Amino acid sequence: MIDKALTTIVSKLKSKMGLEGGKLNYLQVGTDQLGKILCSVSHIMLEREDIPTRSIDANVVSMLKFRLNFSANFEASAYPEGLKHLSTILNYLYRNPVFDAQNSPALPSDISKMTLTQIETDHISAGLPVIAFEVRVLTLPGG
Repeated sequence: MIDKALTTIVSKLKSKMGLEGGKLNYLQVGTDQLGKILCSVSHIMLEREDIPTRSIDANVVSMLKFRLNFSANFEASAYPEGLKHLSTILNYLYRNPVFDAQNSPALPSDISKMTLTQIETDHISAGLPVIAFEVRVLTLPGG
């Protein structure tokens, strides 16, 4: 399910950034190979909660949580370009923090909803600028 969630988010971002088509390569953005935006996942947790339903088989809600990190790895001459790409990602995900069937028709059927919340990073990735989001993926009973 992590792969489906990540693919959905990255597809939306690439569309916003005009990078549609081809392999996703998990958001490799660059100018003349001077750098790229790196996307990584960490802090993965799965929570389950029983909820009252009429069906015995469908009474568990699953919440997958993970941290989604974006870092700009650009040469010094293209550093401002890397920051520009990070700003685009930050602005898009800040303005569009919820992914559901209504606003993301390509959302896999086993994912009911995803929410993103920007969080502080507790590490610096080799001195690279990093932005991080907590992603919550909700799977409803029967999904």
